[in-house]
Amino acid sequence: MALARSIDIGGARVLALRVSNAGELGWELHAGNEDMPRLYEAAMEAGSAHGLRRFGLYALDSLRIDKCYRGWKSDFDSTISPWEASLDRFVDMDKPQFIGRDALVAQRVRGIARRLVPLVLQDPGSAMH
Repeated sequence: MALARSIDIGGARVLALRVSNAGELGWELHAGNEDMPRLYEAAMEAGSAHGLRRFGLYALDSLRIDKCYRGWKSDFDSTISPWEASLDRFVDMDKPQFIGRDALVAQRVRGIARRLVPLVLQDPGSAMH
């Protein structure tokens, strides 16, 4: 499946990118400002048969947090290493050289002082303890 494609919606040329900040597979649509009103109307009309409704950015952000998808600048920035951000699974330390590698090695040797982790709340009455 293509992760990006150029498509036409409501007479507007749109770049559709396969992304998700909410934990569900979805498409993010990028178009010029002049195309936004007709793109919006076309999407709302096509989606009405499927129960499409508007929701706010804060709702989307809460879904991101629920899925433990971290946000640049809201959850971490360049002062937090991949080890501290619990993103170490994305770092290939077998790669012989990359920018920041020496600092990551030194931090690993020194020890990780802080770590961003998900908070999991559990029903005290559940079978899992």
